[in-house]
Amino acid sequence: MKQVSVGKVWFWLSALGFFLLSVSALLSPLSSFDGAPRQLAAAYVTAGLFWLGLISGIVFWGLFVRSQQVPGVKTRPDFLGVFKSVCRFFRNTPATIVDIALIAGTTGVILSLIFYSMNVWITSASLFVFLFSLAMHFICNGPEFDRMYLQMKSTGKEEDGVSECRKSG
Repeated sequence: MKQVSVGKVWFWLSALGFFLLSVSALLSPLSSFDGAPRQLAAAYVTAGLFWLGLISGIVFWGLFVRSQQVPGVKTRPDFLGVFKSVCRFFRNTPATIVDIALIAGTTGVILSLIFYSMNVWITSASLFVFLFSLAMHFICNGPEFDRMYLQMKSTGKEEDGVSECRKSG
């Protein structure tokens, strides 16, 4: 039980880190290193959010993976496991939500590239959705999240923040 609650903390901190990384895409239209002092300040804030989000997301994700390991069993780093989570889609309810958002974000980014004259805020919002859902795709479709999610379902608790339909099928 403690393993699940500690894993949830690391999971949500990792998600928060990747959310901060994605927010930097939303702030990018406001920032410029060549512009006015406010734009310069916004550029430094945007860059800081990007790096803070990237580093904290990766570190907390590593702690999440470590918290989901079975105690007493030594495991080697599984580099193929990372690639397996890239090719997995729709593994569970949260992964389904994230994967649908990933498809929508990818579509928005592609349309922004095709129609270059699109509004910069629509492009930034599409990039935000794409970046956040891509990071969460790797986490929610991974074997560690599957283990935590199955443990939570077996204890009858739903994951905080991810509302699952009430056993509709």
